[in-house]
Amino acid sequence: MILEINIPEKTAFFKQRVELDGVNYLLDFSYNEREDSFYLTLQDEDGLHLQGPMKILTNWPMLRWHRYEKRLPPGELLAIATQSTDIHGIAHKTPIPSAPGYGVLGKEIGFYYFDEEETRTPEAFSIGELDAASDPGTSDPEGPD
Repeated sequence: MILEINIPEKTAFFKQRVELDGVNYLLDFSYNEREDSFYLTLQDEDGLHLQGPMKILTNWPMLRWHRYEKRLPPGELLAIATQSTDIHGIAHKTPIPSAPGYGVLGKEIGFYYFDEEETRTPEAFSIGELDAASDPGTSDPEGPD
């Protein structure tokens, strides 16, 4: 299952309780004005620090490199472009990692949790899967041509 985590627009610092794979966690988001980027600190339901701060990058798995920490959720957290962007005259869905800035995270960039079952499939995080998650109106399991 893919869970969209609601992000308030134009809010620099906020915490959110979420249930991920049956366990409650506290997601602590903070904005760094100098870098124009957000950081995430993951805490258990009692507020005990588990991991972070981790810089949020689009299309970059946030938990993959922290699998040694068994208290973390078994799935994956991802920021995914929900709208096409125009860079150098080319419209695309942000294929390279980039940091969503203030007013972008939660609007143009969605924040998602892919549960443990979703991350076990061989197709997990393929371009087609990410496009389908970010745009429910289209589904192309083959990915782009």
